[in-house]
Amino acid sequence: MQKPSSVDHYRVLGIPQSATLPQIRQAYRKLALKCHPDKKAPGQTVDAEKFRRVQEAWEVLRDESKRVEYDRSYAEIHREWEDYCRWCGAGEYLLEQLRRIKEELRRRKARERAIERALRQAGSWMDSFEAARREFEAAKQRLHQERIEGEEVAAVLYKCLLVMENDDSWREEVEMMLKKIQEDVAELSERKKASRAENQ
Repeated sequence: MQKPSSVDHYRVLGIPQSATLPQIRQAYRKLALKCHPDKKAPGQTVDAEKFRRVQEAWEVLRDESKRVEYDRSYAEIHREWEDYCRWCGAGEYLLEQLRRIKEELRRRKARERAIERALRQAGSWMDSFEAARREFEAAKQRLHQERIEGEEVAAVLYKCLLVMENDDSWREEVEMMLKKIQEDVAELSERKKASRAENQ
């Protein structure tokens, strides 16, 4: 919808059509002080177009003959501006809804990305946990096997000692066996030390 070609001077000054000249003057001065370029603080934006419209409205409405002529067609001007403002209001509403939808989509995507990061991190933790669990089970099995081997060596050693005490003819053979067992025990001890070093 196109903007009306005629200006609604009453709307510009924010007054009703029935406003008196003093009311028109008061509204004009208030807006003129607000919009005047010389009254702006450093860095403030100057709305030259708005100041021009305020000046134009004052020039028309303060002059009785100009105001009478303007009021003849004001009903149509007022209607056009009412329709235009309603249309703009609907457009603003739609734009606001679109902005909200866009913002909600942005938030939703951000949440989805956060969930994906959390899932990846959780997967990494699970992989690390599973690897640690397998390593623990393997170490547990090694210790169990070493305990069994140690018990078997102790049993053989005990049998050999019994033989040595009861039968001297087996002494030389038993001594050789003991020497072998001592070597096995020493090797087993080294393996245990190496296993502990790996786990630390």
